[in-house]
Amino acid sequence: MSGHSQIFMKQDSPSSKRLETILHRELRKLPPVEAPSSLIADVMTAIQARRQAAWWRRPWLSWPAPIRALTLCLGLLFTSGAFYTLGIARTFVLERIEPNALANRIESLLSLGHVFETLGRAFLLTLQSMDQPVWIACLCVIALMYAACIALSSAALQVIAKRRFPRN
Repeated sequence: MSGHSQIFMKQDSPSSKRLETILHRELRKLPPVEAPSSLIADVMTAIQARRQAAWWRRPWLSWPAPIRALTLCLGLLFTSGAFYTLGIARTFVLERIEPNALANRIESLLSLGHVFETLGRAFLLTLQSMDQPVWIACLCVIALMYAACIALSSAALQVIAKRRFPRN
């Protein structure tokens, strides 16, 4: 504990002020450090490279406004669809509603026929029989799969961009 008290001295203590004056005196004795002669050129090159970077390599806020609006809309659409689907599944699992009532809600939303109705009923009946740890594991797997999709699409975009726009 004594080591911590020496490191974190009070700012107004006499030992702190003495240390400050010693450090100030010793730092004044050091010769000034000069920047390398290539520093300005390197900084200007880095600034120019950032300016010339493709729009998708820049921060999202510097993307063109229509593309930002499109990605924002797609993100909101995906998020609202996920929340709607989770709401239906939660209602089905927690309130134990009839599979037919839930199938009618899904069918009115999707209107895709008996194939999706049968698959949806089987899926929801499977979810109903699961315990909470299984739910948590499933949600973790879904989150990891989503992250993998984002990573793979980013990598594919990088590969495509390098082939279409090679740097000379």
